[in-house]
Amino acid sequence: MKIKITPGLILAALVLFLVVSISVMSLFVRWLKTLDTVWASVVFSVFMLGVFIIDFFQKKLKAKRSGTFLDAAAYILGSYADEFKGFYRLYMSHKKTFLTQNDSFLNSHNNFDANNLEPIELLYLFASSKNLVFITDWKGEENEHEIEIFLETLVPKPVWKNSSDVRNKSDKPKGDNYTVRLLKSIDKDLRAIDRCLIFFDLSWDAYVYTCIDTKACESAVGKAPDVFYNAKKLR
Repeated sequence: MKIKITPGLILAALVLFLVVSISVMSLFVRWLKTLDTVWASVVFSVFMLGVFIIDFFQKKLKAKRSGTFLDAAAYILGSYADEFKGFYRLYMSHKKTFLTQNDSFLNSHNNFDANNLEPIELLYLFASSKNLVFITDWKGEENEHEIEIFLETLVPKPVWKNSSDVRNKSDKPKGDNYTVRLLKSIDKDLRAIDRCLIFFDLSWDAYVYTCIDTKACESAVGKAPDVFYNAKKLR
């Protein structure tokens, strides 16, 4: 089971960052007061230039990461990729408009903080609206065979040989170990038709996934391994 990043944990981290930042700034101001006016101006100018440069590169890095994420998402979404880019960019650039346009939809997913959505959460919400993703609790399915039923809406029906073997064992244990074995067996069956499962890392006590082409899966995981993973990583 994964550690869930809670609002309280994020708030504590922000408070710690602010305390450290204020302390450093206070020491910097005291040091400036010990210098004459000319040197103080030079040091302050250098400091501000440094802040500008750091901000510039941070924005470039953020833009690069955003582009990489969108490229990875495109492998997963296929024909929906361009629509998702608009969805994603509207949230990033015009959040109020996004929240207004998607108010009813977001209210039906109230387990998210709509004002602070991560890129992977935006992708999940979008994919969910298109019925492209499925969730299985770590304890197992709510209804037997519901995973295969969902996957058959996305791909030609595979031969569920390996998953049937796992399901038919009379001594099968319930819980996370069984769920992992079941998902791995389903992935093995999908690979027989050149498809596989790809998982979204949302730090939930559940598996969030969809099914795509095996090469597309490798490309998506390769571009954004911090938010996507395949069945081989299941433990």
